[in-house]
Amino acid sequence: MVIRPSILARCRILLPAAIALAFGGISHSALAQVNLYEQTVNVASFGGSYTRSQMLAYVRPWEASTGKFVNMHDYNGGLSEIKSQVSSANVIWDVVDIELSDLISACNQGLLEPVDATLIKDGSDGTRASDDIPQEYRHDCGYPSVIWSTIIAYNDEAFPNEKPATVADFFNLEKFPGRRALRREPQGLLEWALIADGVAPSDLYSVLSTPEGLSRAFDVASGIKPNVVWWSSGNEPAELMTEHNVVMSSAWNGRIYGSVISDNLPLKIIWDGQMVEIDYWAILKGSPRLANAKNFVRFAMQTENLAAQTKYISYAPVRKSSQALIGDDVKPFLPTSNLDSAVQVDAQWWADNLESVGEQFEEWLTPTAGDLDRAVRF
Repeated sequence: MVIRPSILARCRILLPAAIALAFGGISHSALAQVNLYEQTVNVASFGGSYTRSQMLAYVRPWEASTGKFVNMHDYNGGLSEIKSQVSSANVIWDVVDIELSDLISACNQGLLEPVDATLIKDGSDGTRASDDIPQEYRHDCGYPSVIWSTIIAYNDEAFPNEKPATVADFFNLEKFPGRRALRREPQGLLEWALIADGVAPSDLYSVLSTPEGLSRAFDVASGIKPNVVWWSSGNEPAELMTEHNVVMSSAWNGRIYGSVISDNLPLKIIWDGQMVEIDYWAILKGSPRLANAKNFVRFAMQTENLAAQTKYISYAPVRKSSQALIGDDVKPFLPTSNLDSAVQVDAQWWADNLESVGEQFEEWLTPTAGDLDRAVRF
């Protein structure tokens, strides 16, 4: 087991107090030393190479500049843990990396602290903070951080001749046989199913807003359902493809970038129909380390730190002032460099409809006799 330097530092803080307690007492100054609310901040993110990029770009630098410590927690998104902590008045996570649809719902439910606009410094190039982040990215409860996307990826070795290149190819089992993998949620799946059926990206959410449109999307998705492996954590798609459990998968674009660039795996990205989203930093309501949480967010949102993150993962910074600091080697792998056929996810639509659509999705997952027949044939 590797012991992080931050853990050793905590031991140096706590040891004098422990000795004092053992010998019958502890001073007020020693108590102040061991007040972990003043020495730490708990941050929840999505794990894997994404958390690694955050650690290297601004977590470790923040620790070095403040003498305080960040405890990173992995989660797979959603609001269940956030809601549990806030409703029980037992808030453990101070800061959370959160998807926009979840941010909207969490804000509406009063689970998050309101944004403090003074946290965001002006850009390093002199751009005022109010001009540096596009207005459409701003939110009352979150600080926009990176632009990322859900893409389709495939194992190049599985297709020695013609390669899949479109969303429609993902749904074409006859032309491109083999199992697929998808995140176990309706987001992305339903949009892609409609695109494969000929719906223009600009019309997706108006179609999905009708019962007929939803049924149409589920019907198209049913064609591949028996051949789908469902994933929940971001490291799974690359593993499933390289271990030949599936030939194609939905994935977060930065995870595939890491697999290709760092691990030299034979994976390819299909940019057609990429589902573009924004991730935010948010502070949980009732954070017991509010000052540290704000200080951490301020640091993470600085121009140079957002740009530094692109050295480790191909997610685009939201700040305009960060763009000039991005290396040319990573630019072709950014979602913002591949927008020709992209879908801008309507996070408000999902925040409004996820509960009802999610129930339909869970019902749809139940296998039917037709599903079993299709699984046998492909």
